[in-house]
Amino acid sequence: MLTFTPEFVAAERDRRYRRRTEIRVGTEEEAARFVDEVGLCILFPVQRMELPSLWEAISGCTRPLPRHHDDEALDNTWSWKDSLPAQRRIYYGKLLRSKGTLMSLDVLPSFYALSPNFGGEEDYLLEYEAGRLSREAKTICDVLLERRALPTGEVRRQAHLSSSSQKHQFDRAMVELQRKLMVAKVGTSDAGPWHYSYVYDLFPRAYPEQVETARFLIPRRARQTICRSYLRTAVVATRDYLSWLFGWEQTEVDRTVQDLVEAGEAQAVAVEGRQEEYLTAL
Repeated sequence: MLTFTPEFVAAERDRRYRRRTEIRVGTEEEAARFVDEVGLCILFPVQRMELPSLWEAISGCTRPLPRHHDDEALDNTWSWKDSLPAQRRIYYGKLLRSKGTLMSLDVLPSFYALSPNFGGEEDYLLEYEAGRLSREAKTICDVLLERRALPTGEVRRQAHLSSSSQKHQFDRAMVELQRKLMVAKVGTSDAGPWHYSYVYDLFPRAYPEQVETARFLIPRRARQTICRSYLRTAVVATRDYLSWLFGWEQTEVDRTVQDLVEAGEAQAVAVEGRQEEYLTAL
C-alpha cells in the first residue's frame, strides 16, 4: 500500500489550499477560479473541518483573524463571498455542518441531487407534509414563493418572525433551509439598521441551470462526484470522516469508495504514524 508522510500531506494541502504567499488569491476573479479548482471550501477555518478556506487562500498563509478591521485580506474575504454568489459565479450558504460553504457551480448539482428536492418551487411543501421541515421554515418559503427575493428583515417581517425573541427561531429555520438547498442567498441589501443584509430567494429561482442538471443525476453518481472532488483537494480522508463531513450513511460512503476504486479514480493509502486507512484520489 502506498504510504504518505504527514509532512507530504501538509505540504500538498498548503499548495492546494493556496496557503503560500506566491500562489495566494489576489483578485475577485482569482477567488472565483480558486473555488472552481477546489470544488468546496469554507469561509474561515473551522475546527475539525478539513477544507480550504477563502480567508487563508486570500491571506496566502494560516493566520488568526485580526482583531482590527483594517486588513485588506479580511475586507476581500467578506466582500468576495457576497459579490461572487450575487454574480452567480459560485454558491455560498450554510451547508456543510451548517457552516458557511462556498461551492463551484459544477459541484452544486450533485449536492442538489442528494437533497430532498425535485426541482420545483413548491418542493418544500412535500417535506413539510412529511414532518421533515419546521413550521418556521415552511412559512419563510411561503413568503418567498409569493414575494420573490427579499432582504432578511423583510422575510422576517412577512413571516411574522421579526421580534427579538423570535430571532433564534428564524436563524435556525434559515440554516435548515440552506442545508436542504431550499433557499439561497442571492445578494445583499442596504436595508435594515446596519444597512447590510442578505437577500434570499427560493433555490430553484436562484440556480435554475444547476437544478436542471441535477434532474439527470442519480444519487450514486452524485456522491462519486462530491467525494472525488473532495479527495483531489484534501489529499487524503478516512471513510468515517467522509461520513461525518457530508452526513452520509456509512453504507453510502462504502459504496461510493468502492465505485471510485473500481473506476481507478481513488485508492487506499496509509499515512505514517496513523492507524486508520485513508483514501486518496488518482
